[in-house]
This record gives sequence, structure tokens and C-alpha cells, in this order.
Amino acid sequence: MLTLDGAGDGICASVNIARGTEIEVISQTPKYHSPAAGLYSAITAHLGLKPYEHEYKVMGMAPYGQAQYSIDAIRGAFTVNGLKFRNNTGRFAAGIASYFHARLYQHRFDNICAATQLAFEDLMVDWVRNAVRATGIPKVTAAGGAFLNVKANKLIREMPEVEALYVYPASDDGGTPVGAAILGYLALCQERQVEPRLNLPKSMYQGVEFTEAEMEAAAKASGLPYRRMPDPAEEIGALLAEGKIVARFAGREELGPRSLGNRSILADPRDLRSIRKLNFAIKQRDFWMPFAASVLEEDAARYIVNPTAWAYYMIEAFDTTPEGADKLVAGTHPFDRTIRPQLVNDLNPEYRDVIRAFKARTGVGGVLNTSFNLHGSPIVGTPEVAIETLKGSALDALVLGPFLIERMGQDGSASFG
Repeated sequence: MLTLDGAGDGICASVNIARGTEIEVISQTPKYHSPAAGLYSAITAHLGLKPYEHEYKVMGMAPYGQAQYSIDAIRGAFTVNGLKFRNNTGRFAAGIASYFHARLYQHRFDNICAATQLAFEDLMVDWVRNAVRATGIPKVTAAGGAFLNVKANKLIREMPEVEALYVYPASDDGGTPVGAAILGYLALCQERQVEPRLNLPKSMYQGVEFTEAEMEAAAKASGLPYRRMPDPAEEIGALLAEGKIVARFAGREELGPRSLGNRSILADPRDLRSIRKLNFAIKQRDFWMPFAASVLEEDAARYIVNPTAWAYYMIEAFDTTPEGADKLVAGTHPFDRTIRPQLVNDLNPEYRDVIRAFKARTGVGGVLNTSFNLHGSPIVGTPEVAIETLKGSALDALVLGPFLIERMGQDGSASFG
């Protein structure tokens, strides 16, 4: 069991052995030696982006660059020493950013991103290999913000030393309360001398759910025309097949940083025009950033190379098949056509039926999926915020449970005049 974060509680990385409800700590790395903060976040700051927030932008740009032009200025600053990471810069905190600034001055943005990702991947792979060899355990579980790096996760999953990889979907700070609750429960069981009975949820749909009455009240209060859909899945599938961009607010909110269909913006994955509209009129994202795709589990092998049992949470990247690169093009990385998929099955039958309805009209068993929010805002949390987000964007339609609010005018303004 591995953890790696920017700082944590003073320990940035750990190697552990888990046996049932017991955890044996094998090795820990102090936060000053974190490659997540000291390398990735420091270079994120050097590039003029927000450290501890925009690392995903560096990862997204990396495939466009040529690492060989900047790797020598980065490699060696951090190394793996057995089961620990080591900071070799002689600097800490903000001082590391100045270390890289001196070495990367006048280097190209894309090449820096490529070299940063390569250096980080090399460190991760070396560390995981050492951990597997030291413990003799080829099955790896992982958590911590560093494991949101889906490209590094891909390489770890493909290592011959790794038999299986499970990355906790809420592996960033947002998942900490779950671990704290389990730890507290186990401590209470020990105190009361009772056998713990852990029945952990199998899905990430653990957040707030609103009633139909609450959603209809919000729709009425907005003054916008709305209607109840007799068959929401069929109507959403039809809208997507027509090229409409639809926001879906239904069921329980997702736990973790990924929208998994219940607080999502959906679009036709075949149409690259969806990307332009999403980037410039709705999400206002950087042009190089990829979107993701939700894919029916029964169709995974059509689109994804060697999909694993844990490809349900957009936490790992995969190569696409030729059909996947073609039919899911808008839900793949624009440069290397890798995909960060969510496999959809009976854990979310309503969302599964939406994709099946889209497939019945198009033959494609997947949709583009991105989080339901505007740039710089959190994922929508209430029906009222969902409606305000619709008003402030170029979304074509909003689904609130069984209710539909749809733009009626050709210019998209008639419903909100």
C-alpha cells in the first residue's frame, strides 16, 4: 500500500503492508523530499501556473512537448533512494521553484511540461518497483494527490512487477475524511473489544441527493420553461445524438474530484466541434486540455486497449483502439489519443441507460463527460446553482432529475430572455 502527496501531515510518502484491518508501516519520506511538491508543483509555479492546483495542466501539455530538450535540467533534482524519495536541490519550499527557474530559463513551455512528466514518471516507477521487490507483494493499492496523475498510473499498471493496481478514486485531500472515519471506527471497535464489520461502498455516488420536489421547486423559481420527461434516458440520448451539449444533475453526487455522470456535462464524443464549444463557450479551459469519456462496460474492449477492472473512475489513462480513437475522439487526449475512461455499468443504471440510448441512435457506446461547472467554480452542488450555471453558459439543455430545461431559440437565448 503506497501513499504519495505534496506534504500530508509531515510525511509525503509511505510504503506499507496491509493485512485485513492492520497496516504495517515499512518506510516513510518526510515532506521536504516530496517529488509531488518539490518537483511537479515547483515547476508548475515556474511556468506561471498555480501550484497545488494546475499540475493537471502540465500533465495535459506534456504529450505535445519533446522532453529531451529539458530533461537534463530536471532529472537528478529528486531521486529514489530505496523506499524513500530524496531532494537533492539543497532547497525547500519556495526555494525549489527558484532552483528550477535558474535551470529552465528560456526553455519552451511544452518541453518543460514533457520533461517534468517524464522525470516524475521515472521516479514513480522506480519507487513502486523497489516497494514491490522489498515487500514481495505485487498487488498495489495507492492514494494521495500524486496518484491523480493518470499517465503515471498507466505506467505503473503496465509494469511487469505489478500484478494489479487499485488507486483510490478520491485520492486527493477530499478523500481524507473517508480514511479518518474508517480509522475512527476501527479504534472504537478495539476500545469496545468488538469485531469490526467493514462494509465499504462499491460506488463513488456517496454525496447529496435532491428529491424531485426540490428540483421542480428550483425549476419553478427560476422562471424558465421546463417539462417532465416521460423517459429521461431516451430524451437525453436523443439530444446528444443531435449534437446538443447537455448538463445532467441527477442522483447522488460523486465523492472525489471526478464527475461520473450525475454532475456532468455530456456531449457527442464523435464531434470535435463539441470540444471548441465546451472550451470557449462553457468551460473556458486551456485549448490543450483533454476531456474524458464514459463508456459502457460491455463495449470497453471495442474502444480501450486492455481495460482493467478498476477503470470505473477516470483515475488511469489507457491507450485506445483504432475504433476508440475514431468514435470517442472528442473524449481522448488531442495529441496521443489516450483515454481517461469511466466504465459504466449497473452501479449507475440511469446513466448507463443514457449511454445505451445514445448508442441505439449512433452505434457508439460512449459519451464525452466533463464536470458540471464553469471555469474556476466548484462542481455544482444544488439545483439552483445548476440553473445559474445553465444561464451563464452556452449549454443547450439542463437535466434536473426527470425535468428538462432546454434552450429554444436558434441563438440559445430564447429560454432565458
